[in-house]
Amino acid sequence: MINLQPLAEPLAQGALILTPNNRLKNKVLLAWASQQTGVVSAPRIQSLSGWINERWIRLQRSGEPAALCTLAGPQIRRQLWAKAIQSTPDAAPLIHPRLLIDQLDQAYSYLKLWQVSKAQWAGFGQTAEQARLSHWISHAETEAARLNLCFEEQQLGLLLANLTKNSSEQAPGEAVYLLNFDTITPLHQALLDCAFGEHHGLESNQTQAAQSLRTVCKDPKQELQACALWAKAQLTAKPDQRIAIIDPNLGKNRARLERALARVFEPHHHRPGTQRYTMPFNFSAGTPLAQCPLVHQLLACLRWPKTPAQASSWLNSPFIGFDGDTGLRHWLTSYLLETATPEITLQLLARGLERFAAGRPDNSQTPIRPWAGLLQSLQDLPIKATGSQWANHFTSLIHSLNWPGPRVLDSEEHQQANQLLDCLLQLREADLLESPLTSSEAAHWLSEVASRQPFQPQTPESPLQILGTLESAGLSFDQIWVIGMDDTQWPPPAAPNPLLPAALQRELAMPHASAERELAFCQSLTRNFLCAAHTVIFSHPARDGDRELHTSPLIAHLEPMPAPAIAEPEQPQGPLEWISTAQAPAVSAAELPRLRGGSGMLSRQARCPLAAFFALRLGARRKEPATPGLNALERGQLLHQTLFYFWRAGPDLTTQSPEARAQALQAALDAAFAELPEYLGKRFIALERERLEYLLAPWFEYERLRPAFSIAGLEQALEFSIGGLPLKLQLDRLDQIGDQQLLIDYKSGVTHINKWLGPRPEEPQLPLYAVALTQAGENVQGIAFAELRQARQLLQGIGNPALAPGLKAPNDKTIGLESWQALLAHWQQALEGLAQELLNGHTELQFSSLQSRQYLAEFATLLRTDEQQQISLMEQAQ
Repeated sequence: MINLQPLAEPLAQGALILTPNNRLKNKVLLAWASQQTGVVSAPRIQSLSGWINERWIRLQRSGEPAALCTLAGPQIRRQLWAKAIQSTPDAAPLIHPRLLIDQLDQAYSYLKLWQVSKAQWAGFGQTAEQARLSHWISHAETEAARLNLCFEEQQLGLLLANLTKNSSEQAPGEAVYLLNFDTITPLHQALLDCAFGEHHGLESNQTQAAQSLRTVCKDPKQELQACALWAKAQLTAKPDQRIAIIDPNLGKNRARLERALARVFEPHHHRPGTQRYTMPFNFSAGTPLAQCPLVHQLLACLRWPKTPAQASSWLNSPFIGFDGDTGLRHWLTSYLLETATPEITLQLLARGLERFAAGRPDNSQTPIRPWAGLLQSLQDLPIKATGSQWANHFTSLIHSLNWPGPRVLDSEEHQQANQLLDCLLQLREADLLESPLTSSEAAHWLSEVASRQPFQPQTPESPLQILGTLESAGLSFDQIWVIGMDDTQWPPPAAPNPLLPAALQRELAMPHASAERELAFCQSLTRNFLCAAHTVIFSHPARDGDRELHTSPLIAHLEPMPAPAIAEPEQPQGPLEWISTAQAPAVSAAELPRLRGGSGMLSRQARCPLAAFFALRLGARRKEPATPGLNALERGQLLHQTLFYFWRAGPDLTTQSPEARAQALQAALDAAFAELPEYLGKRFIALERERLEYLLAPWFEYERLRPAFSIAGLEQALEFSIGGLPLKLQLDRLDQIGDQQLLIDYKSGVTHINKWLGPRPEEPQLPLYAVALTQAGENVQGIAFAELRQARQLLQGIGNPALAPGLKAPNDKTIGLESWQALLAHWQQALEGLAQELLNGHTELQFSSLQSRQYLAEFATLLRTDEQQQISLMEQAQ
């Protein structure tokens, strides 16, 4: 990809050739080596930065006192600038501190590389902004000198001063050749002038393209598709040619361009289950390492607390965790969503893990202990430590996290992991600042290093190269397509540094200082494009959203080419396979023990058999809406616990005084609220306690007026099997009235006793308890909802009306059965039918009521309820 003909003379002379970057140096050496047949000495080809480093090392070895310092790396520079900004007397919190640091670092480089003297600086006045910038620079240089550090620009100044002072270091007779340098800063120019007797500019590409065209596409998406299809067609016609796609905004557009190329060259790569593999094209611009999922998830481990969305993403990352922990991860994710806590801490996660372990006595198949160790390792990180110590702590943490996960990594992920470990070693540079880092500062340091470290996977050479404008300098191809050549981007608008006087930047022709400077630079690059291949095509979109775009004046003189026709790549698709969801496999003997639950299993089957299958046998869960504080379910549980503790004390409401009843209620509230987590806050707990006290005081007065009763059972556990389905039941309360019993279930919402009736009882809890206790020999003669709401409080049920107010007799016209025994028989038959449906795999998509359909709206994507009409039409067409 390099034309060596213009380099023939300096190569033959053994002269020094300098390139603007390492990429071009490596390409030249590779092209030269491909032409050699024997063992020969390597040519003197170096990048400019490599040559400078070589001279710097030579100066240090000479014992020059000023050179015996450490060069400040990018992150050290940023820390020095951050301290300088904070040293300002009127410093205030910054909205975008990272942006200001970048601008300050750039302004410092411009001042030094363009050799701005104090007189020049003073010539533009001394505004408050200039005084502040001078203070920041002075502070950073003073702090760097105290720490025996120096900036790269100071390094160049020292080299120049040394070469000027020691004429013996100069080589007047030696010439240097500068290959493909578009621009060079005054300080670099002075250094080369002092180091060499003469220097010559070389251009590797000098022949104008035989064919140069321009075209306009409909929009940015079509432009990417067009160049991808063009590249595919050219390589199909002639596979051995070299093709380049050049994008001036490659860093911004890389992801979109990669997707467009993948859809054309590898249309199957996105299919589920397809292993990732190397694409048949190479990108010159890397992706920031911190954006690679494998690295991003590790860096996320260091930032706590998190939002619920961040915590959920972290918990379900494939790059941490252990074999067999999928169920644990999903449970913790649901637990965090249900807590509705706006800030997720490690302590909250640890409590969730304890609850998960408490509900599973046999944890042999679930890696709870490794997860406990993982969370403990995160909590045990020190408050402050040196950079070297943090590097060791993070390395140990990586092992605790089992990063990068239990699965086998592909080649790119292996490279990312190794590069991240190299970044981790750069934390040791923080020791140069002689001050310890907090955990958040250390995590930020590592994140900054990773975000500024480009990741470029090592891939085989490809005939299709995707390049930025600067990376393409000096390279030659058979054909080139340059995208984004509209008048808003080529040339781009001026973007002077906001910290330097604009007039100063224009006078010295600093980068991006003026429209004239941008125009001259883009003219030079356009000429390079037109000499880099036999065929060159320029393109741009006609519109970007609502904005109309026009051809850049730098390519307007080229011959227009018709807009390419865009045809979507064919996606092979096999015939549709129709699968009935009305019948699933029956529950096997091995699966039966895993169907754990109570009356809720029958309730699900009654509401919708297919939804019951997804929930009970496949583990789908209805996502509870996140609410601050306690959700409706947790408030109901708190109500149950308060009533449990009240009645467990055995009060007799008929003889108990109002004062004693109030004291008993306070004691019950104390016991119930002691079980709430501390993160809810004292103020919230006080308000919730006041609400419950206001709710329950009139309820106990309502119960006092009932016929005399005693408590026969509270939160009583019962194991019962119906239709072959084993159930674990727990009734709220069993009242004894004479020789008869009444089952009561507390409800904090609206109740309807008609949900007990019909062939598919939607709320089978109390009917199931009545059948179970009757078979156990108890004399249950009624069931009732205890509806406890602020709007109304009452008992509502079916049974012997003499047991309590609000009970309807079984022979009531709204019930329609002869007797209580007939009602029990009906429930027995209906509940056995639901149990048999569940066990036999009956999974028909039918809802028992409109309310059930609304309740199961969260399962709509699984049930495909909104698609049923369309599916029926498609099935009929088949």
